[in-house]
Amino acid sequence: MTTYNVLHLNVAIACMHGIPAGASKCILSLQQKLKRITSCSSIEMLKSITDKDGIQHARPTKFALNLSETIGLVQQNPLVNGQMRISLPPLIEGFKRLGLPYFGVDQPINPNFFQNAIKHFQLNTQTRAFDEAKQAWLEVSEHSAKGFDKAIKTLLKNVKGIDLYELIICTPLNPHLIAGLSVTNQTQYSHSLDKEIIQLICKNEMNAVCAVMCKSEINMHQHYVYRYIMAVQCEYVDDPIGIIDNSFVNEVQNLIEPYSNSRVYFQPCNLNGFMATHRFMKNDPQCKAQIKRLKTYLVGTDTLVRLHSDQPSFRILYTKF
Repeated sequence: MTTYNVLHLNVAIACMHGIPAGASKCILSLQQKLKRITSCSSIEMLKSITDKDGIQHARPTKFALNLSETIGLVQQNPLVNGQMRISLPPLIEGFKRLGLPYFGVDQPINPNFFQNAIKHFQLNTQTRAFDEAKQAWLEVSEHSAKGFDKAIKTLLKNVKGIDLYELIICTPLNPHLIAGLSVTNQTQYSHSLDKEIIQLICKNEMNAVCAVMCKSEINMHQHYVYRYIMAVQCEYVDDPIGIIDNSFVNEVQNLIEPYSNSRVYFQPCNLNGFMATHRFMKNDPQCKAQIKRLKTYLVGTDTLVRLHSDQPSFRILYTKF
């Protein structure tokens, strides 16, 4: 299984969705807390404390405090609390379905209700259906990781270096449609344009386009972002920055913008500021680290958050070699 730098993964997810990075927004941290809840043997919510006057008082247990902190993370995180139309790993989705994160801080609680909910959550993670869902989720991201590794390895075997550019199609989601249907419709529409857009991107051979990948995202503004990432052959570290013929950008704009509320942008690939450079030279000592960072954004984010539970948000659309 591919592993990723935890800090980089947290920052990549934050950049992708346009939210601040930090512990309260960390999906991985939340998932780890939920794993501990599933294996906790004592789930009592209250304990009795006797004061110096012999009077007993009810106090929350350590488990109750940890559960409260976990619920707080769900409530604060726009990736989890329902503000964004995305899919999350089965463990997090299962916890959300309990309904616990929707309790208000001032709302009276029944300890038995919380204990029964946690028992149900623990039992659910031991079922065949949960295990199958978990494996299916992992297989999607692992398949993408293998595809990425193969494509990059082939590229760097045939060229000295590459420059990455991104052609971005940004579309506001329809707020009047059911969340899942809106995302599904936009995904299907974007995929239907792939073949024609790839032809426009690769039309002029002088541009030396050697691969085209794509990444599907949703940001905090409820915009569906479809990102075509072009790998353009580069010979030397001091080669001029820029693509020889970018007339395809206007052609893509004319194909899309007059018939929708989408907007098309073209720029050196920085992935919402996550990448420090868009030039990758094979003999550069930093090349391996750059590729790992690129993989974290394009593929690693899929391990924790994606648009569709059964589909990768990263795909390879064209390779020259």
